[in-house]
Amino acid sequence: MRQNIDRIDRELVRLMAERGRYVHEASRFKANPAQVEAPERAEAVVRKAMTLAEENGLSPKIAENTYRTMVRSFIDYEQGVFAKAVAAGQTPWKK
Repeated sequence: MRQNIDRIDRELVRLMAERGRYVHEASRFKANPAQVEAPERAEAVVRKAMTLAEENGLSPKIAENTYRTMVRSFIDYEQGVFAKAVAAGQTPWKK
């Protein structure tokens, strides 16, 4: 049982890392910090995760809590990438 959970955890982390690479790339296309925040997009992602959870036999509340935390963390990460690029005199979308 634990081996299966460990295997799933490895895959989840691998997928989060892949998602993080796309988030990093997406920062290149943002003109300002408000575009990084994108609350409408964040809510759409959470709602979609809740729907997918229900379709797959997972509690939508678990998906909601997990995705809200993950999305917030990636937004914070992307804001950091954006801020570093601006501080370095680079326009983030022209890296």
